[in-house]
Amino acid sequence: MSISDLLSRGCTPQQMLNSKWWEGPSWLKENPESWPVSDIICQPKEVDIEKRKSKLVNMNLTEDTHPWYAERVSDYDKMIRVFTWILRFVNNCKLVNGKCKDSELSQSEIEYSEKKLIRLVQSYYLSDAKSSNFIETFLDNEGILRVKTKITNRNDDRSFLYPILLPEKGEFTKLLIRTVHRKNCHAGIHMMQCLLRERYWIIRARKAIKNVLYNCVICKRFKIKSVSSEPTPLPPDRVTDCAPFEIVGIDLAGPLFLKNEGKVWIVLFTCAVYRAIHLELVNSLSSDAFLLVLRRFIARRGRPRTIYCD
Repeated sequence: MSISDLLSRGCTPQQMLNSKWWEGPSWLKENPESWPVSDIICQPKEVDIEKRKSKLVNMNLTEDTHPWYAERVSDYDKMIRVFTWILRFVNNCKLVNGKCKDSELSQSEIEYSEKKLIRLVQSYYLSDAKSSNFIETFLDNEGILRVKTKITNRNDDRSFLYPILLPEKGEFTKLLIRTVHRKNCHAGIHMMQCLLRERYWIIRARKAIKNVLYNCVICKRFKIKSVSSEPTPLPPDRVTDCAPFEIVGIDLAGPLFLKNEGKVWIVLFTCAVYRAIHLELVNSLSSDAFLLVLRRFIARRGRPRTIYCD
């Protein structure tokens, strides 16, 4: 047993007296002034082994937060309009003696703010975008990064020949895909790719569209599988060999309005085995009228063995 374990594990007084607990260097019994002075020799490697290992984790929380222009906005058009109002406020603050604009937003202002917002997104996500073997990019006269496609010789709209390059990630791209998806009656992935390709070139567009459409609540509601139950066997009265109309079910349909302003109802007799039908007319819903109809049915088809009726 170690000397340090005597008190922790317990021992008898005799074991304590016979132990080496009372032994030690002789200078311990002298005054502290006469104790020898020596430098403490420490091995750094042995100390590092006994140290508690600590793990360092770096987390970048700025990428998970929404950008300022997309905060509290869940629609692409609303985001553009809010950004347009901000630009108008900034322009009104710069005026010294001019009249501030207080009218509704014009189409030119909305288009200008959309282009400015696209430049802001491209400068943040695509600051180091370069041409590769797959796409060739260039800056147009408005400072927007566009893709030079292989159909430039086609006589078509410039936005289709030179689409705007957008990143896969980012709240701007998500809102754009979500708005186009909603405006086109919740179109699928292939249709969304064609619609967005008319103006924009999204990096890994299929993956970005699939992530947005996966979170669409309305699409999930219509794609969910209906509740199904296990098929149950038919009762014996439906599968037993018998004569026609031996097992019948009776129900009424109507009313039907006649030309003389009268009303009649149809009494439907159905064979439970062969699904044959027999129709009779009744001019009232009384018990006597139904009994007369039942007598006519029996006289024509024979007496049934079992009748089901509600």
